[in-house]
Amino acid sequence: MLEKINPFKIDIYKVKCTHHNDIKNHLWKHVKPKFEQLGPNGGKQSIFTDYLPGTGAMVHWPYMLERYKEDINPILEDIGYDLSLDWSIKMKGWYNFTTENSEEWVHDHTGGATNINYSFVHYVNIDGPDNGTIFLNPNYKIIRATAPTKNTNYLPSKFFEDRAYIEVEEGDILFFPSWLDHTAPAHTSGNLRVTNAVNLMMRISDEDGF
Repeated sequence: MLEKINPFKIDIYKVKCTHHNDIKNHLWKHVKPKFEQLGPNGGKQSIFTDYLPGTGAMVHWPYMLERYKEDINPILEDIGYDLSLDWSIKMKGWYNFTTENSEEWVHDHTGGATNINYSFVHYVNIDGPDNGTIFLNPNYKIIRATAPTKNTNYLPSKFFEDRAYIEVEEGDILFFPSWLDHTAPAHTSGNLRVTNAVNLMMRISDEDGF
């Protein structure tokens, strides 16, 4: 009997944002007019984002982050966290507005002064099902390095699985480990694409990591 075992899977969660309309309306009121007035501030990324200085858009992030908890807490419980314990869970977010962006920027969310445990992307406004996040296989270089031949015609498809395309719809949230490399697909339709990206920092009151 042939049994295939995959003990080290990477879990990516997709969930509908319960308060999607509230969050979108907040961004449309406070950010969209500024984006239309000022244009991108993200250099080659061609995005308008408060991750970088220069937007002047007074979005109230505590308002939006509070509305994500209803969707994020069940994910943390499914992962295995006991949320009845004294966890400190902080979130830091930023918005991204764009109409034209042909640059792919591969990155993770582990950098910074604090230890970021998880991240998620909320698709606030998209124009099709192919505008999701692209995740890169963290084992890809090792897999290719152990290929038994350089002739790609002889290799099974597993040696070419370098990325996973996750389809999303407007209002979806993708939740993933912060260390997982990812990128956004090229966006050249000219239609408005808006996402919120959020990092989660988790600590518990046992003095570990403080």
